[in-house]
Amino acid sequence: MRKFNYDRMVNADAQRVAAATMGVIDGVQRFDPAVQPLGMAAAFLLMCEAMGIEPQDVFTMARNAMVFRNTNNTIPEFRAVKQYIQMEIIR
Repeated sequence: MRKFNYDRMVNADAQRVAAATMGVIDGVQRFDPAVQPLGMAAAFLLMCEAMGIEPQDVFTMARNAMVFRNTNNTIPEFRAVKQYIQMEIIR
């Protein structure tokens, strides 16, 4: 297996990451809310395992992608995804 390019992930465009996040949320929306987080978590772990990357590293990079650098302010695209989850998924 080839080595995963962490640099590409660290420098991923936050808007594209938010769009991918929305795609995942949209994909699990049709399932029972009790299994939605489990399904996403299982897919995440399987993806990390298949790619040979550490899940904790990905969590850290995702958190960093969601906020403006050197702040705790969430970028607008992720605020929109969060609002969508609150209004459409958890109702």
